[in-house]
Amino acid sequence: MIQLLRNFRFVILLLATFTSSIGTGITSITLPWYIIEQRGDKMLGLMMIIVTIVLFVLSPMIGAIVDRFSRKRVLITTQLFCGGIIGCFTLLGIYRASFSTFDLTAISLAGSLYFTLHIPTFNALVQELFDHSAYKKVNTAFEMLNQIDPIIAGALANFVLMKQDLSFILVLDVLSYLLSAVLIALLPYKSRQQEKTDQLKPAGWLHAMAEGLIYLRVRPRMFLFFFFSHMTFLIVMVGNFLIPVYIIKELLQPGSFFGVYNAVYAIGAVACGFIVVRLINRIGGFAALIGMMAVFTASLTGIFLLQQPGLFLLCSLFTGFSNAGAKIIRNTMMMNTIDSSYIGRVSSFYSTLGLLLRLLLLISFTTLVDQSGTLPLLGFVAVLSLISLTALIWIRHSSPLQEFLTSEPAVSEAKM
Repeated sequence: MIQLLRNFRFVILLLATFTSSIGTGITSITLPWYIIEQRGDKMLGLMMIIVTIVLFVLSPMIGAIVDRFSRKRVLITTQLFCGGIIGCFTLLGIYRASFSTFDLTAISLAGSLYFTLHIPTFNALVQELFDHSAYKKVNTAFEMLNQIDPIIAGALANFVLMKQDLSFILVLDVLSYLLSAVLIALLPYKSRQQEKTDQLKPAGWLHAMAEGLIYLRVRPRMFLFFFFSHMTFLIVMVGNFLIPVYIIKELLQPGSFFGVYNAVYAIGAVACGFIVVRLINRIGGFAALIGMMAVFTASLTGIFLLQQPGLFLLCSLFTGFSNAGAKIIRNTMMMNTIDSSYIGRVSSFYSTLGLLLRLLLLISFTTLVDQSGTLPLLGFVAVLSLISLTALIWIRHSSPLQEFLTSEPAVSEAKM
């Protein structure tokens, strides 16, 4: 890790990620609670459905963008574009002294679009900039940083939730986007994608968007493995709707408790960062991932069965721990097994598939939450996690690991 801190590119990416995550972290905590308080939980569900539909339409194109253009340029453009949208609607809300439902939907969409573009682009950039032997440490460092930010964000969000000063936090969010863009602009970077870009031009956008599926179609076990390992991320995304409603209606807690929950979740994720690399080195990535999925499933089951604030926070600690571990391991495996020229489109394919499932779940949950409450829905996602865990164990025992999971860098198309 000390060696990485001497790497200027690593430090720049670290500072840029920290800066943008502070603003987006506070907004992601504050906005759902603000919407529930001002408009009700059904409006939150409806807004998340609208945002998911838009992202689902755009997601296949994102993979082609990541693989076609300079990843540094894509990151800067993403920061400026999403920050600009949030800035415009923030100024409008300040001028009118209130935020309409359309304003809140647009702000939420911009934040979600940022993450949808940022994650595959950032992963592809890391794969380009660092040697494969550093992937585990780099992914761990950034995941820890991504989870330290919500601890700070949770404290600041408590202030916002108590003061109901949404405009202040949105201004801070915009400034964090701008500063992050400036930092990324300082990153020394020469794209390796020029040769692949030329190959993409004749094929056109439609073919480029379909290539993620084409790449995976001839690797069915790889497809299944990464599909089920992405399930933790899908459940956490759906939890962004369920958890605030659960805290209000089942636990009967105030808005400040939501900030505490996010901080506790982040502490669990940071704690994971200190041991996950050693765990991977000791028992292997596949076994470590199954262990993380098992902890994730158990913690979801605990939230479903134990409706008590203190126990909820304890289970959230382990949820954060296991989700962070699964994410680090999955990202490292993707970087090690998927060719750099395809990783954007493959990541985008899984993102699109995840958004489709997320959309179906959000529509169902928004319809059912008033009739059934959140507990049966939390039970359902726990079962979904158990199914994914079982599938990964089956893949582990039915496939030779060397078939697609190696500790070596991604090999060329001819060798896969």
